[in-house]
Order: sequence, then C-alpha cells, then structure tokens
Amino acid sequence: CKNAINQTEILKRRFRHCAMRSLMILRSYKGHRKSVGRQQMGAQILLSSVKRISDKFPILEEARREVLEDLMDIKNAEKVFREIKEGKIKATVIATEIPSPFALNLIVRGYLDILKMEDKLEFVRRMHKAILKEIEPYEVEAR
Repeated sequence: CKNAINQTEILKRRFRHCAMRSLMILRSYKGHRKSVGRQQMGAQILLSSVKRISDKFPILEEARREVLEDLMDIKNAEKVFREIKEGKIKATVIATEIPSPFALNLIVRGYLDILKMEDKLEFVRRMHKAILKEIEPYEVEAR
C-alpha cells in the first residue's frame, strides 16, 4: 500500500498538512500570508527533497500513515474485503443511470464553481432523491 500512494495527489496534500504542523512550511512569512497554492508548491519541492534524503523521513511517514489509516481506513477496508471473500458480506453490482453517492460527490465538486449555493443544495437534494428511488428495491432485498 505504501508504494501505491507515493505518487498520489492525496499524499502530496497530506504531506503539506504534516509539514505545516511541523513548521517546515509556514502559512505566513514576515506578516504576509501565503496562498494555499503557494504552500502546496513549497510542499512539493520539500517532498521531493525529503524523498531524496530518506524514504523513512518522519514527516513523510506521518503523511503516509494519515492517508492509509485516517483517510482510507485501510484496516477496516481489508476487513470488509476479507468478509466479502469469505461470503459473510454480499456485494451486488447495480447498474444505474444515476451516479452513486460516491460518484455524486465527485460530480458536485466539478460544479461547485458554477452553481450558486441555493442551486447546489437543490441539485444535491434532487440527486439524493433520485439515487434513493433507484436503489430502494435493492435495499429491501438485502434486508
């Protein structure tokens, strides 16, 4: 798992957070606030330097730990996969025209800049109702 996340954007973002907490990257310098984009650029430069020093650099290790344990909850994900394999959990593929709740979140993020706040809320409500209507028959079967 560790090698799989090494080149991901999520690791780069978590590294920035960890580097900021450890004061390797500053939010402001001499009274001037640095933008998140500028902080991220600094973090990427720092990350490549840290990787050259050691793959086991403590801040890099913490960023990996946060991705695997806090964000991905890898231990519980492995448990779920094991239980699916053992037949304790039944997984069903449902083909729909409407995006899944996970996919909906990705779609909404794509529209965040164009939609007004009221429109966003209405869009999410409409999609939520449509998703529930689409998957309700499958929920009844699972119970």
